[in-house]
Amino acid sequence: MHPDELNPIADSIRDVFTAKNSARDATISGSRELIRFCSECIRAIHRRDWDVAEARLATIREARDALLAGIAGYPDLIYTGYTRDALKEVVEAHATYAARRCPDRMRWKWKRRPTSMGWRKPPPSCAASSSTSCAVLKAIPKKPSAC
Repeated sequence: MHPDELNPIADSIRDVFTAKNSARDATISGSRELIRFCSECIRAIHRRDWDVAEARLATIREARDALLAGIAGYPDLIYTGYTRDALKEVVEAHATYAARRCPDRMRWKWKRRPTSMGWRKPPPSCAASSSTSCAVLKAIPKKPSAC
């Protein structure tokens, strides 16, 4: 193969990498912004400022959709740490809202009971996650129920 024949191939490969790198950079900044929106929403929920929290949840949904649309052509970017962390924060914001705003609709039972050695430790599956995420996982019913 002549070197002149390789130039178009190299150019097309370079174009693919450039587009993917641009999508990755946009996803990193978008995930930071999404995490910031989630933290603002969760703070509003704890203050019981429901109007601000609901407005932030709408902003979170839009930012999440934009983030996922930007990487739709690159499935490997969906599973990166920064994307997963941002999506985990989205879940936590929605779960915190549901737990604080509609506690009667959730079967929410905190599993903190004193023992002779102090407070009971969370199960190993929850050790690496936040306490809210762990409690949400415990609160999800095993069988679907009509709310």
